[in-house]
Amino acid sequence: MSISCDMLVFGGTGDLTLHKLLPALYHL
Repeated sequence: MSISCDMLVFGGTGDLTLHKLLPALYHL
């Protein structure tokens, strides 16, 4: 999984993206 790599590259931006994606995945 490239999630860890994305977090390292984007940093804060990736963190915000995960916070938006995780809730969406849980709703699914």
